[in-house]
Amino acid sequence: MVKGAFHWIVEDWIENVPEGILMHQIWHPYPAFFEKFTINAFHENEKVISFSKTEGWYSGTYGEKEPTQRIVFSTQERYIKTIICLKI
Repeated sequence: MVKGAFHWIVEDWIENVPEGILMHQIWHPYPAFFEKFTINAFHENEKVISFSKTEGWYSGTYGEKEPTQRIVFSTQERYIKTIICLKI
């Protein structure tokens, strides 16, 4: 991150989950998302969580949808911190 740059931090915790169950954080960004933003996720110890891209849907308006690349962060840990930054 660049000091003074616009960014969002999203922190997710899941409690009381049986061991061995994956936690998934799923994003459905608009098609041009990666032209303007970066997205990264981390474990509680700041270790990077890699993501996979799958086919998904984006809806910019109620009742309409268009195909997009769905971004999925997966971990067996119970915490994910996601940072979305505006590219400068």
